Amino acid sequence: MKLNQDRRGTFGEMTYLSIDRVRLTYEMPLAEILVDYYDRLKSATRGYASLDYDFVGHRPGDLVKLDIALNGDPVDALSVMVHRDKAYYWGRSSRRN
Repeated sequence: MKLNQDRRGTFGEMTYLSIDRVRLTYEMPLAEILVDYYDRLKSATRGYASLDYDFVGHRPGDLVKLDIALNGDPVDALSVMVHRDKAYYWGRSSRRN
C-alpha cells in the first residue's frame, strides 16, 4: 500500500477474495507504473503480488518540464516531464525512481 501511495495512487477498495488473498484497487497515473513499478511490487511482496490495470482516461496533472543542463546548456534529449512534487528529487538524483 505504501508503494501505491508513494506513486500518487488513490485508494479505491479492498476486497477479500479468500482467507489469504486480497485485491486492492488503486487509481494512479500511468507514468507512475511505467518506470520500475512492477519490479518494486514484486520485491515488496516477495513475488506474490500480481498487477492488472485498466486505462481510465486522461486526467490533468501538475506537471513540469525538467531540463538537464550540461555545461550550463540544456540538453533536449535529457529533458523529461515529471510531477511537480518529484521534480526536485529527479533533478538531484543520479538514479531515476
